[in-house]
Amino acid sequence: MISKEQWQAIEKNLSDRIYHKETFSLDGHTILVSKTFVAKNRLGLAVYIDGVIQMAQATESRPEFNPITHKVWRKRQKAVYSPVKVKKLIKDLGKRRAKEFFPNLEKVITYYDPTIY
Repeated sequence: MISKEQWQAIEKNLSDRIYHKETFSLDGHTILVSKTFVAKNRLGLAVYIDGVIQMAQATESRPEFNPITHKVWRKRQKAVYSPVKVKKLIKDLGKRRAKEFFPNLEKVITYYDPTIY
């Protein structure tokens, strides 16, 4: 586990320089936090585990699953259907029929993102 002082030093180093990398160890894995472009003209942080970003490591049902991803990557959630679409379907079909025809109407998908911006 990183101490509060270590984290403050990492944050300071990353904020002071445009392109910078910080490496530390966490639960037996080498974590690399790199300041890089995450979108067009947008700088952000990318978190590498043991030198790679492998999206399969964050999926529990995959053999490549690595529980450290849940500690260092950002948890994101997305609804299968947007709230506007859900309202329209319920208005047009009624709540019971909408759930009958669209069983995933209120389902939310959770995934982990290795970038922070």
